[in-house]
Amino acid sequence: MPRGHLQRAEERRALGLRESKLAKHLVERWAFGLKAATEVQLMAQLAIEDHDNSPEHLVQLGRLGTTGRHPNHCHVELTRQMRAVRTLPAPLTFSLPLKSLKRLHGAQIVVDSDYSLYHPGVMFNELFHNFRSLFDRLFLGEVGINPAVALRRFWSGVPEADPRKKAIRDEFMSRNDVLFEADLWERAVPIVLHGDAVPASGFSVERFTWYGVLAFGMATMDFKLILSARIRRCIAFGTEQTYWSVMIWALSSLLSGRFNSRNWNGRRWPAGSEWATERGNTLQTVCSA
Repeated sequence: MPRGHLQRAEERRALGLRESKLAKHLVERWAFGLKAATEVQLMAQLAIEDHDNSPEHLVQLGRLGTTGRHPNHCHVELTRQMRAVRTLPAPLTFSLPLKSLKRLHGAQIVVDSDYSLYHPGVMFNELFHNFRSLFDRLFLGEVGINPAVALRRFWSGVPEADPRKKAIRDEFMSRNDVLFEADLWERAVPIVLHGDAVPASGFSVERFTWYGVLAFGMATMDFKLILSARIRRCIAFGTEQTYWSVMIWALSSLLSGRFNSRNWNGRRWPAGSEWATERGNTLQTVCSA
């Protein structure tokens, strides 16, 4: 008996619960500029034709450009699909002195440029609330292991004389967040700050990322969270001082466990802004799970 369109739609919704590794791979390659939207559409369409019961996300990619009949529409439609997916908060913007790539009388000039930084405290909180399974994999380790046990096991391997361990202990105990010292090692999530140079269109770019020490079962590209990037040849006098003062200010929210009550210049947040609303509020922590 032929199936009706409502029955087929219901089946597609059920199949949509399955993740498509191929769809994820194709979208990532497109997002990084390594595949054209037309190629994404074609590969998805061929996969759908070769197999029954394809996941809904793959089916959507195969339908781009009216199933490839209008290839010039593929990029626009794929961009529209991605905008419908929940995105992370916008990065923080501040003024940073940088050398301009344009020259004046043969010499590079220094200009105050708008520079973006993904605030780690905001990212941490957003992942906890809206991407919980990803948060657990990024920060709490292997699925199936009690997070408190995993954290306690990690910190037990850090020497007591390590100055970082002392700083964490002093911070937690000073704000009375825990009754006993043993409790804090079940809440303190260890992270890594990482910087490296990557080639990009003939320039050397410094990229700064951060991630959880306990990140498990993920490729390196997947567990590193971007903080910012900058062209090395644009670094000028004053760049490093300004940049790292803002970076340290942003990272301090992870240690304090609260949104920054003032901006990086020590000024109050503009009334009505999201920062003004969240200032001083507590970041979600492991004990909130």
